[in-house]
Amino acid sequence: MAGISTGATITGPSVIRLIVVRHGETFANRSSIVQGQSLDSPLTPDLGEKQAEAVGIALSQQISAADIITMFSSDLKRAFDTGILIYRAWGKPDLLPSADKRLREVKQGPREGMPNHHTIKSARIKWEAENVGECPRWENQGEVTARLHDFFVERFEEWDGRQGHHRQGSTLIVVSHGGALRTFFKMLGFDKDKDKDKDKDKDKDKDKDKDKDKD
Repeated sequence: MAGISTGATITGPSVIRLIVVRHGETFANRSSIVQGQSLDSPLTPDLGEKQAEAVGIALSQQISAADIITMFSSDLKRAFDTGILIYRAWGKPDLLPSADKRLREVKQGPREGMPNHHTIKSARIKWEAENVGECPRWENQGEVTARLHDFFVERFEEWDGRQGHHRQGSTLIVVSHGGALRTFFKMLGFDKDKDKDKDKDKDKDKDKDKDKDKD
């Protein structure tokens, strides 16, 4: 679950290294239950907490203690606790992440709390059959992209405005969630689904070429 992705994010007088981390495994993850925003399952002690600690140890080996570090996390407990454990394993037990709700997981509406094989459609049918009132709404891709865009633009503008106080190699760490981070990577132009489709097309072209050679 918890893992590190890195990349330069700002060019110009200052360069900020961005590290994004997904929270560690939760009890709901282990049971294949959709969490979204309304179900905030805690980290599993035997794996989720250890994953977060492993990230902290890895970062302590990669980043100089002299570097200026800023960590933001989703305000959901599973991400915030991951940030706390990262700092603790890093040897910074007195520091806490800055929580920001714009880093929350994608809101899944009626799917939240249900097994993850449910689609929005099947979850809505099940929810309406078992409950009274309006079905919980879910976020679309545009809404998630907008809030993440607002967060990162705000952070980078703030950092760029204070660049006189930061030296080259300063690091911004963001702890968030799988769905939110997939959206973030799509914003950067990385789309695993598209890459898979491209690979399939390449394989089809290779098969066609082989058939031609046989002819």
